[in-house]
Amino acid sequence: MNDKPKRYLLIRGSWYYPRSGTRDWVGCYETEEEAQAALTTEFEKDNHSREFEDEYMWSKTVDLYQWMYDTKEQAPNE
Repeated sequence: MNDKPKRYLLIRGSWYYPRSGTRDWVGCYETEEEAQAALTTEFEKDNHSREFEDEYMWSKTVDLYQWMYDTKEQAPNE
């Protein structure tokens, strides 16, 4: 079992401003590439529909380590 926290949070929203709480959070991923792949997978599952594009106005991948510690360095124990 891997107890290491996942570093990247994918957020996707359907309104100009984020919704309260964690309702725009998609999931956490070990790499930024995995987060972007998850977003692409959701888009492909919806067959590239216009509704998907209209429903989700924006997305952002957040480096949680950088956000918490205000640094671009690697997380401890990496």
